Amino acid sequence: MELTLVFDGQALHSKFHVGWGFSCYLHGMGLLFDTGEDGPKLLHNLEVLSIPLNEIHSLFLSCEHFEHAGGIWGVIQRNPKISLFLPESISEEFKEQVDSLGSKIIQGNGQGSLFPGIYSIEETCTRMPEQSLVIEGDRGLVVLCGCAHCGIDRPVRRVAGEFSSKIDLVVGGFHLFDSTPKKIEQVIESFQALGIHRVAPCHCTGPRARMMFNEAYEDQFIDLVVGSRIQI
Repeated sequence: MELTLVFDGQALHSKFHVGWGFSCYLHGMGLLFDTGEDGPKLLHNLEVLSIPLNEIHSLFLSCEHFEHAGGIWGVIQRNPKISLFLPESISEEFKEQVDSLGSKIIQGNGQGSLFPGIYSIEETCTRMPEQSLVIEGDRGLVVLCGCAHCGIDRPVRRVAGEFSSKIDLVVGGFHLFDSTPKKIEQVIESFQALGIHRVAPCHCTGPRARMMFNEAYEDQFIDLVVGSRIQI
């Protein structure tokens, strides 16, 4: 399976549009994870990447924040038959907006299997409840997070405790942009103690945390920008 980053603040080249937010696409599953802040930018990047909207069968939303859900309306207006995997904590107002456009809502219940080898987990905290994906990849488990508002260590530790396979890769926003070097170092040490082999931090991780992860993981650090494609 492959994953392509389709929305973020940095890109491989100027043909892509960038912005605040996160979105990636799982090839072979027809699954889009989050939508970034802007529908037209997201749709443009999908076109540049030759990912047809009619091949996207499912949309998994990590949370309701604009930088993860802002582009959803552009997607479902063009592809109303898409199935939406929404967090258990999503607001009634948001669901009503989706309902009005005719898309099928599949709401989470904290944890469950979405497809063979793909699972959802939801973390609840005061900052913003959020769901993440756990994928059985070729090299081990992949943990895919949108923004990790509750702390990137929480879903990672949970996956390590509840799944029998090792975690190969953690991808997405690590929410460390305003963290101290000491806090970032603690997160890196916890990753290493859990035996996490590869990391691909982006979005809200922050430049300092990305640099520190790069120094710690060296060749196993993936510099993830729009257009990047990862074997999982």
